[in-house]
Amino acid sequence: TGTLLWTNSESDPLNTWIHYELKVVLSSTASGSWSLKRNGALVVSQSSVQTLVDGSDVVNAFISNRASGSAGGYLDDVYICDGSGSELNDFLGPVRAVALRPTSDASVAMTPSSGSNWQCVDDATPNDDTDYVSAGPSGLPLTDRYGLGNLPPEASLIRAVRTLYRARKEDAALVELASVIESGGTTLAGTTRALDTSYTFYTDLYTTDPDTGVAWTPAGVDAMTAGVTRLT
Repeated sequence: TGTLLWTNSESDPLNTWIHYELKVVLSSTASGSWSLKRNGALVVSQSSVQTLVDGSDVVNAFISNRASGSAGGYLDDVYICDGSGSELNDFLGPVRAVALRPTSDASVAMTPSSGSNWQCVDDATPNDDTDYVSAGPSGLPLTDRYGLGNLPPEASLIRAVRTLYRARKEDAALVELASVIESGGTTLAGTTRALDTSYTFYTDLYTTDPDTGVAWTPAGVDAMTAGVTRLT
């Protein structure tokens, strides 16, 4: 059984977004630690504690919102850092994810099911085979890049850009896709993925602007184009 490390007796106001961050150093001996932040301010921390039980590297954090006998609430913009690498490995502060969907064709080589390419892939909820772009095995690589919507005006610090696409294959042979972003004339491809016959989401994380080699700026994100490329 697990060990309860702490319980928050304070309540949060109703109908208000609260940003919580939890950092845990896992240890099966009394050399672990953990700390909790609320809206960027440290709430509680403990060191020299056992954060693993029986070597099982599972951490449970429960948030309950209860008022007048009812319980409910929303979770949004969850991020997870694994502690590796030289960036995005610690508290990020109060952040949120903003979805930027296609609004125009920047450079397209795939075939739309109807209309413009970007209109086939701008759905907030995927509609799979209702409308789509496709790329056959001839003339590879075939790449679609799209202009995207802009960030909200209050955006000032960009932690990373993440691409998200959903794809499947019809060919029996190997079909490989990768995400692609372009900034200031510099193009960068993400991880190459071998597709399955069922629709699957794929994502890549770009922590720096490929044109400048340093952290993204709001202007850089607004000018960026992104899409996918069929490689094989």
